[in-house]
Amino acid sequence: MRVLSLTMLGLGLACGGGSETTTPGTNAPKAAAEAPKAPPPPAEPGGYFVWFNPAKTLYRSAADGTGWKPVQGAFPDALHNWYVTLASDAGGRLYVGKGLDNLYHSDDAGKTWAPVTQATPPTGSVEYKFCGGAADELFAVGSDGSGLYSTTAGQSWTAVRVAPEGASGAGDGFRGGCAFGAGGELLVDAWYFDPAGPVTATSKDHGATWTKLPRAANNTATSGLGWSQGAVWYAQNGGYTGAKVSRLDAATGTWTETPELKGTADREWAMSVFASDGKRIVGWENPAKAPSGPAPSAAHVSTDGGRTFQAVPGPVASDPTPDSWDEYVAIGWHNGETPGPMPAARPG
Repeated sequence: MRVLSLTMLGLGLACGGGSETTTPGTNAPKAAAEAPKAPPPPAEPGGYFVWFNPAKTLYRSAADGTGWKPVQGAFPDALHNWYVTLASDAGGRLYVGKGLDNLYHSDDAGKTWAPVTQATPPTGSVEYKFCGGAADELFAVGSDGSGLYSTTAGQSWTAVRVAPEGASGAGDGFRGGCAFGAGGELLVDAWYFDPAGPVTATSKDHGATWTKLPRAANNTATSGLGWSQGAVWYAQNGGYTGAKVSRLDAATGTWTETPELKGTADREWAMSVFASDGKRIVGWENPAKAPSGPAPSAAHVSTDGGRTFQAVPGPVASDPTPDSWDEYVAIGWHNGETPGPMPAARPG
């Protein structure tokens, strides 16, 4: 939002019997001294990034979730597919990946990317969802119920458990997720890996121990979770219905759910994903089909911890591949910082 600063100038004019101040020898009024101009408001760094698979394009917003524009740069060819994660750490390093064998980092806000070299090359085909904490700190929750913790920007990892040993997924794609809080605590949603249903849990020791949370209503697919203004929030994916975001009341242990979030009221299908910078929650809704015609992409922005959302325009007018099931989308927050050199990996 543009803020206009209005400065009143003293014109030396008086009303109701006043007199003009004049320069000697002229009849011209004396010019008043110009008031000093207010300095421009400081720029707020950072923004939200979205990988939109149908367009094979990475987009970036302003810090408030508006003004989406394409990022001019090369996205890793190996990740032009479904089920990737966008994440960043507090040091400003941006990450994208699907597994340990195709995890990439960017030190220039998504313009260029380089693979993260693993100290111990991974084996198997576990899918991971990543989240960033402090500088060079990452956590990964895996499709086999495992967890991994790194302080070396993903070059080496410590294994932890998120779900019980022997737990298994449903075989139709991994839908877990994780987020770091401002105090370093972890929040995960490990879909399918608890015998009673999804695990939503927090950890204060980097995944060594976990505390389960009550499960959000209609927890059918994780499309974003985290903290905003001190409260845990959880987003349920859209699709044929609009996405919803739930907010956990810590005092009562109950969730409050928003109405359906739709950029276009009659749209028929659109995947949505959500992320937070700790203050706002921003969601991206893919372009879709609607009886009235193509429904453009939209963003949903909350400034009150997930209680309410406002829809704002997105950058994509219509689905570029309307007849293909390639709708995957990923979102992440980046604070605008420039990261330092990659740290040294610990011995494997």
